[in-house]
Amino acid sequence: MHQTRSCKWINALLLSCALALGIAVVWPVPVQAQTPADSTPALHHLVLVSFSADSTPQQRQQVIEDSLTLLRDIPGVEAVAAGHKAQANRPVHIQDYDVGIYVRLSSESALADYSAHPRHQQLLQRNKATIAGIRVIDFVGEPEPAVTGSGLGLDLGLDTGE
Repeated sequence: MHQTRSCKWINALLLSCALALGIAVVWPVPVQAQTPADSTPALHHLVLVSFSADSTPQQRQQVIEDSLTLLRDIPGVEAVAAGHKAQANRPVHIQDYDVGIYVRLSSESALADYSAHPRHQQLLQRNKATIAGIRVIDFVGEPEPAVTGSGLGLDLGLDTGE
């Protein structure tokens, strides 16, 4: 009992000192399911877009901008990211695409509504003349938090400039 009180007192003292100094402190927390047991996992929708040889850089950028502005307001969409291929310098990289689009949907059942939604159809219609091909990868699952830092569960907020 005395040891528990001492640990609580020390933790409270450390936290108070860190807050007084403006240092961010992150206490380790056991990883637990982020969603209730009766909920369904998110669906991750990855789209790889290839453009026709005569497409312009502006047309390619338009697909990225349309993806970011049109898709985010569709019911069931939780996150959207879109951009040009970052790397293709390793054998494991998929080579034959120009733009990647990522959409996180609230559930697998939300995909059918997303696909038929007028804003999704608008994206496809507006850009169909420049798109040579589309490949899609869909999978379900909840993200797990990354393990970062020293492993001690403390983030002192120190920027080493590296």
